[in-house]
Amino acid sequence: GDIILLRQQVDENWFYGEISGACGIFPLGFVHVIHHLPQPPPLCKALYDFTLQETEQPVIKNILPFVKNNILKVIRRVDENWAEGKLGDRVGIFPISFVEMNSTAKQLLSLKR
Repeated sequence: GDIILLRQQVDENWFYGEISGACGIFPLGFVHVIHHLPQPPPLCKALYDFTLQETEQPVIKNILPFVKNNILKVIRRVDENWAEGKLGDRVGIFPISFVEMNSTAKQLLSLKR
């Protein structure tokens, strides 16, 4: 068979690849993957601002505040509604419903419930 250079995984069923200079998408079920694509880091994008009031800060120390469009590195799932992440040099927990996860972060959180 032909060797296709995998460029990107579009979703769990489709790849984008290149063969003889031609590029396109194709179903995962039609190929045998010899070398898997490297996984991107587990990241999420803030959909909304998440901040604490001045009065809440001393009580809740491990919260990770962020503003809309910040990119956070996902570390682990804390519970059904919260994940732990890193933004710059700060580490803390944040609500999962306030962010959009990439595929690697979704996998990480589904494995570590």
